[in-house]
This record gives sequence, C-alpha cells and structure tokens, in this order.
Amino acid sequence: MALGWRKGYARYKGFFLNIIDFYKQKKDLLMFMEILLSIATIAIFSVFAIRPTAITIIELVKEIKSKEEVVIKMDNKLSDLKKAQANYSKESARIQLLDTALPIKPAPETFLRQIQGVSSGVATNLESASIDEIVLVGNVKVKKSIVDKESLPSGAEGITFYFDFKGNFSALKNLLSDLEYLRRPIRIEAIKFSKLKSDEISPDILDFTISGQAPYFRESNTQK
Repeated sequence: MALGWRKGYARYKGFFLNIIDFYKQKKDLLMFMEILLSIATIAIFSVFAIRPTAITIIELVKEIKSKEEVVIKMDNKLSDLKKAQANYSKESARIQLLDTALPIKPAPETFLRQIQGVSSGVATNLESASIDEIVLVGNVKVKKSIVDKESLPSGAEGITFYFDFKGNFSALKNLLSDLEYLRRPIRIEAIKFSKLKSDEISPDILDFTISGQAPYFRESNTQK
C-alpha cells in the first residue's frame, strides 16, 4: 500500500508539473486563464458584496413607494375634509334646524311654542295642553308612558302630550295638516272630534283633542 500511493503521487505530481510548464510556455493561455479566474473571483465577491446593497436599495424603493401612497391618501383626505368643511359652512344654517327638529333634550317649552304658533296660524284656540312626566336632567326613571316607545327610533325617547283645541271644522282640519308637517316630528296616537254642548259658544265650533309623542335624543345616548 505504501508503495502504491507513492507511485500515484509521483505520477500525478509529474502530471501537474507538466501542466504548469505547458502554461508557462503558452503565455496567451496563461493570460486567458488568469483573466478568467479574475473575472470569476470578481463575480463571486461582487455577488456577496452587492447582494446586501441591492436588497437594501429594493427595500428603500418599496418604502418610498409606500410613503408616496400614504402621502397621496393624506392629500385625498385633506381634500375631502376641505370639501366637507365647505359643505358644512354652506349648510350650517340648515343644520342648526336639526336642534329644533330632533333636539338632544326634551325641550318641552320649545315644543309648546311650536304648537301655539301652529294653532294661532289657523285661527284655532289651544284650550289646554298636558305633557306627561319627563326627566329634564339626569337619568331618573319615570313611569312608563301609555304610548308604545317601540314605535320611536332606536335610542330616542319621547314627550307624551295631550292637546285640546277648539275651532270650526275647516280650521281644525288645517291644524291637523300643519301638525303633520311640524318642524319637530310627532307621532299621533289618537285624535278625536266632538261637538260642544248647544249652550256653548257656537254650533260650528268643534272640540278637537290629539295625543301622541314627540321624540328627542337624550345627550347621554348620542354620546354612546
């Protein structure tokens, strides 16, 4: 075995030495091999050196694109906010009417003034007005209204009212029509026309009663 490997060693040693001598004699081949090996070395080191830089550049490009998209979205939002502000300024007067139509508190005094205004506008007399117990401040529980509260919008409460008017049929008919288009919406539960006694005022004058509910949103509910 010892003699075998020595023979193989001597053989391959001579082979490689012959190749080296051959390259030394062929300078053009030697130059080509050096260039080829140099290019291979440069390529290998370039891959390892440029790869992290290339990855970093790609990530930076992605980040730049992402930020550009964010900037575009922010610009669009700012534009939308400006349009919304312009629309709000334009409609601010009408928006304020919502506080009257759907107030965030019962405001019974405002509601009564509206009813009185409608009544006087059609030449009828508001003989009596009754409003069920309501909570003006706080969350005190009160007795359940005779009007079904499930008929109100979600989250809304209501003022239960009862009004008694007097007037001729034409005036009372106009009153009912105006109540249906009242700025503050109402839910009519019951209406009743009845004749007065013969010894009262005029036979053309009728008694008109109406009961129902006027919704409102309590401030604590709107904040939720």
